[in-house]
Amino acid sequence: MTQEELKGIFAKNLTKRVKGSGRTQRSICNEIGVVDAALAEWMSGKKFPLCPFLAQLCTVLDCRPADLFSEADEDE
Repeated sequence: MTQEELKGIFAKNLTKRVKGSGRTQRSICNEIGVVDAALAEWMSGKKFPLCPFLAQLCTVLDCRPADLFSEADEDE
């Protein structure tokens, strides 16, 4: 799997979890300490979050990193 494919999987899973959280993107950004553009880049597959932000995202979204990087989301 290429890095671009992995970014696409991550972006799809992150977007699904953010939308399913019932929270705004801004509130998630405020909680983890990033600007809105950072979350938008992660959700669009342009970039991966740095490890500390990935850990915070998982806490906020109540998931594991593997849930965001797996092709088959276990909640489907």
